[in-house]
Amino acid sequence: MLIEFGELKKRLLIPILFPFFLKLRKLNRKVNSIKSSAFRGFNDFLSLTVCGIFYLILKLNLKSEKDNLKKDNKNDSNNNSINTEQKAQNQAPLLPTNNIPQEIENLEQQKEKKQRRKQWLFVGGIAALQLSAIILKTFWKINMEDTLKLNISVLIEVILLIIFSYNFLGLKIHSHQVFSFIIIFICLTTFFLESLLYEEKGIVIKYRIEDIANYFLVQLVYCLSDVLGKKYLNTYLDSPYLLLFKMGIVGIVPIIIYGIIIEFLNVDNEDHKIFSCFKTIFFPFYLIDLIFTILYEIGIWLTIYYFSPCHYIVFEMISDFIEVLLTIFIKNDQNKGFDESYNIVQKITFYVLYPILIFIVLVFNEVIILNFWGLSYNTKAKIREREKSDIDTNIINQDLMDSDNNYSESDRQSNY
Repeated sequence: MLIEFGELKKRLLIPILFPFFLKLRKLNRKVNSIKSSAFRGFNDFLSLTVCGIFYLILKLNLKSEKDNLKKDNKNDSNNNSINTEQKAQNQAPLLPTNNIPQEIENLEQQKEKKQRRKQWLFVGGIAALQLSAIILKTFWKINMEDTLKLNISVLIEVILLIIFSYNFLGLKIHSHQVFSFIIIFICLTTFFLESLLYEEKGIVIKYRIEDIANYFLVQLVYCLSDVLGKKYLNTYLDSPYLLLFKMGIVGIVPIIIYGIIIEFLNVDNEDHKIFSCFKTIFFPFYLIDLIFTILYEIGIWLTIYYFSPCHYIVFEMISDFIEVLLTIFIKNDQNKGFDESYNIVQKITFYVLYPILIFIVLVFNEVIILNFWGLSYNTKAKIREREKSDIDTNIINQDLMDSDNNYSESDRQSNY
């Protein structure tokens, strides 16, 4: 068969389902006029801090499992206490930990301190990158059409995530993934070029380049923080919830200080304010925004943790597809619906290319396997098939060798 289904894992639901929370958050912010970039940045880091609750829950569950395991081991040891005591009498007693030389303890403590210091510096660097993105969005506003922003976002992320993953993570891209990236790049480039060609609003080209440059810098910072976050998780084996909590703690402190200074100086620009925004937002709607932000951040980092930063592209493409669907029912920031936002050619392109993109996303994640041009060779399913075939072949060869040895042994005995 040229096309077959691979293995469908539950984890693949993460990049598929969590983009809905991003769009629900955007809808909530639009309805409630939550526009301040500084306030949004504060909410992002607050959501990261709240993720520490999930880490504590996981840690408590793990501790209870360990306690249950210790109880089971204690019961087993009580049943065998007589044998254990007899063996203990014949063995030399183990040295207690408090007899370890003080110098060794000091060295271990120093190593632990250095390790923690490196971890916090690493986390601080990642948080600083995300803070710089918030600063860019707050003090350098862009005037980009939603359609243009929508179509350029994933295209920029594809390029940056591949470059950063290759340099920092030693990314190895197999043939089916290269094929997927090529198709994705062609489709996204088509969307982007059409958004330039059919944009009705006449914006001077130098301003458009400035907007694209701004958006490129913001995405560069975010993509770099995602890749470095994956490197941190690979290096230190922390829970993603713990990483998010650390990032939140490091990032929210300077944002709070900034918010206090802005309030003290009585700055008129609403986009720079944080705490005064609470006066204009109905608190339940703010909680909804915070919950959606928490779920969105968890979705991003679980995608990065379980898969790779490049799988975040899947996250974004599904998010953009939802965005296009929403314009059918809800107008965008420029008060345009689906018919006003897109030319007839763009609409046809969406109908043709988005099904292809969804299909290619399934190929990239090995849910669908293409058995031509060697695209299936490095998929996990085919690798397991080859391993199983090799094991079966080795067993058969071993059986043949054993039978040959038995046959030659019987020949020697018959000669006697």
